[in-house]
Amino acid sequence: MTSWRWLAPLAVALALGSACSPTLSSLEPARTIPAGHVQVTSGLEVSLPSGDVRDALEGARGMGHGGGALSPQDATTLVRAGTAVVVQPPSVGGSVSAAVGLSQRFALSLRASGNAARAAVRWQFLRVAPGFYGSLGVGVSTYFYGFPVQQFVSDLTLDDFSRVELDVPLSFGVSGKVGHLWFGPKLVFSRYDAHLTACLSPGDSGCAREATLGVGGTAFYVAGQLGAAIGWKRVWFAAELTVAYVSAGADVELSMGGHSSSHHISSDGVVLQPAVGLLVWL
Repeated sequence: MTSWRWLAPLAVALALGSACSPTLSSLEPARTIPAGHVQVTSGLEVSLPSGDVRDALEGARGMGHGGGALSPQDATTLVRAGTAVVVQPPSVGGSVSAAVGLSQRFALSLRASGNAARAAVRWQFLRVAPGFYGSLGVGVSTYFYGFPVQQFVSDLTLDDFSRVELDVPLSFGVSGKVGHLWFGPKLVFSRYDAHLTACLSPGDSGCAREATLGVGGTAFYVAGQLGAAIGWKRVWFAAELTVAYVSAGADVELSMGGHSSSHHISSDGVVLQPAVGLLVWL
């Protein structure tokens, strides 16, 4: 048992090495961890949004600068980009989690990523020989700080950020000594608030003209997950694909040169989040 303890600090170093967008992947078999045991999981996921989110970010990258007033089209582009980069930016990130079996049917888990922490409980409501399982979970996530938005829109700076999430995964699958296979839906509800600064006209010694955005809204994800892990007894290498439809709405306050305007943004799209990881039972 002690021979695998060196994996824990390595998993933490890999997971906390970068900030990431919201983690939709679970990397959890349908079977919960047996009572008295601990499962350590280190994962790496890639977030690939499409639809309105991707279009908004691409539009902002092509937005020109000028010294005059911001056109209505540019204002809309800026507002949509500020919302998109808060909701689901494209990214690569890692996470590390630990789950402990409380009883034959209940397990508690904690997960940390580059900018967030999640606590969850799972109930194994189904167990059918020879190894078919079903489990239902509830998780709550909170974010410590925002994303490096300059990676996506160079003229945006994130000044303040808060986000909380509630997720409900339902999973079915088979488990054995050599591997696991699981699938099922997952619902995620998110509430976020952010303040951003946009440089509209760069100057020789800094930004000559700025605009500020206050963004507050919600996002709802309907996801499907398919995962598999292969190994032996206590150690498995895992891969999982999450496909999620996201619908987001935000109220945005845009302020520039002493004038302000209010905007309501509604957007939707699809997020692909493939993930790979290492599962270890201690």
